[in-house]
Amino acid sequence: MFSIRRMEREDLEIVLSWRNRDEIRLNMINDSIIKIEEHLKWFNKIKEQKNLEFLIFSVNNVPVGIVNFYNITDHCCDWGFYIGAEKSPKGSGTVMAYYAIEYILKKYTLLHNINSEVIAFNDASIHFHKNLGFKEVGLANFKIERFGKNHKVFKFNLEINDWNLRKNVIKEKIDKIEGVLNNGSTFLGER
Repeated sequence: MFSIRRMEREDLEIVLSWRNRDEIRLNMINDSIIKIEEHLKWFNKIKEQKNLEFLIFSVNNVPVGIVNFYNITDHCCDWGFYIGAEKSPKGSGTVMAYYAIEYILKKYTLLHNINSEVIAFNDASIHFHKNLGFKEVGLANFKIERFGKNHKVFKFNLEINDWNLRKNVIKEKIDKIEGVLNNGSTFLGER
């Protein structure tokens, strides 16, 4: 039903199509449109690096999103993510986050913190982070120009002890989503 795996070369075309969609791109720190040549060069560079993980999240073996963990050290890392499929099961973002966080914590057992940056106008992502247990911890030392204005960038942090207290509640939500999908629904509409 749900799965998460390392990104492979075969995923590049779909990931690039997701990344360049306006509703994804305009919520990213770097909002430029990426060309295939740049994307291939980027992939060849990152596949050799040891301090990052790029993961593809699938529903019923259909890729619907990507999560990346970067700047991984023994104790902390940063992350970014998006559901790229235009139509995906309701709750896919929460399911993807759960599987991705559990994946990274199993692989890097000493991690204490996961950090994130969210542009101030991205209310959905701010709400999403808070629901996962992330706490707002300050502002980045830069702003993002978008839509003719400068916007603050919020910094978020998830302490793994907080995650461990919260993950069972999130898992219960995932079990309900799985139940709906197991009853014959495949794609429930827009996220």
